[in-house]
Amino acid sequence: MAVNDHHNYLFLFSMFIFCFYSCRCEKVTASPKLVKKEVDALKEIAKGLGKKNWNFSYDPCSGEGNWILPNATKGFESFVTCDCSFATSTFCRVVSFRVLKAQNLTGILPPQIARLRFLKHLDLTRNLLKGAVPSQWTTLPLLEL
Repeated sequence: MAVNDHHNYLFLFSMFIFCFYSCRCEKVTASPKLVKKEVDALKEIAKGLGKKNWNFSYDPCSGEGNWILPNATKGFESFVTCDCSFATSTFCRVVSFRVLKAQNLTGILPPQIARLRFLKHLDLTRNLLKGAVPSQWTTLPLLEL
């Protein structure tokens, strides 16, 4: 092998290693996002309850937009808490859902909440929701309702 061939080989190998690690690092540092099925469920819940102030241009798990709005003076809360450790931290699931507390919402209890399959905490207090608890909710791992 000539010296030039050896240098070319080392250069190509170095570029391969650089590209490999650059791509891996970019993927690892990207923020995990809520899975599309759960975003779609939140959109259906909002539509069913007439909730128009959820900003879906932000990921609900990002903490940005209006997905986290504390207001202790009025008792109004709007929180989505996510667990982003799924599939080696590449996506998130909603585990706590307090985005509907004290908003005087009317209508029936949304069966679409059952599509948030990892939901452990659900707070719908201080609303005017009616009807029986949807049978679909029996599949949820709720610890607090």
